Amino acid sequence: MNENYLHWVIRRYFDTYFTQGPFFTKKFKELAAEYKDFEVVETGWPKQDWIKNHWHDFDREREELLKLHGKSQIVLYAPTFS
Repeated sequence: MNENYLHWVIRRYFDTYFTQGPFFTKKFKELAAEYKDFEVVETGWPKQDWIKNHWHDFDREREELLKLHGKSQIVLYAPTFS
């Protein structure tokens, strides 16, 4: 079995597949037409540019939170879907 085949295995765990762009949307819509038991919605990837471009906008709030809780760091936990 080649790698490309494994990448497109539909296991029928989901009613909806969310895709990140036209390439994946096209392929998943082809598979949806074949399997006829799920839909495809193109949503894109979450964007991180806003955080990068506004990183220092919240320095004051961050310092207040660190002081309030007696900590030196804040951990950003941002899980993704798979």
